[in-house]
Amino acid sequence: MNKKHTNEPNYTKLVMPRQLVLPLDYGMLIKETAPVRLLDAVLEELDYRELQHLYSLSFLHH
Repeated sequence: MNKKHTNEPNYTKLVMPRQLVLPLDYGMLIKETAPVRLLDAVLEELDYRELQHLYSLSFLHH
C-alpha cells in the first residue's frame, strides 16, 4: 500500500475520549470528475472586488 506523503502540518490532537483532526479536507470525498470541481475552478478565477465593494456600501446605508 502506497502512502500519500504531504507536507501539511499534523493537526491531530488526542483528547480523551475523542480525536480532533483539523483542517477537514472534504475534497478527498469528491470524485475528480464531479461537476462541482469545475464550478470551484471557475469561481476561483472570478474577480469579486466590485461585489465586495457593493456589499460593504450596503452596510453604510443601514
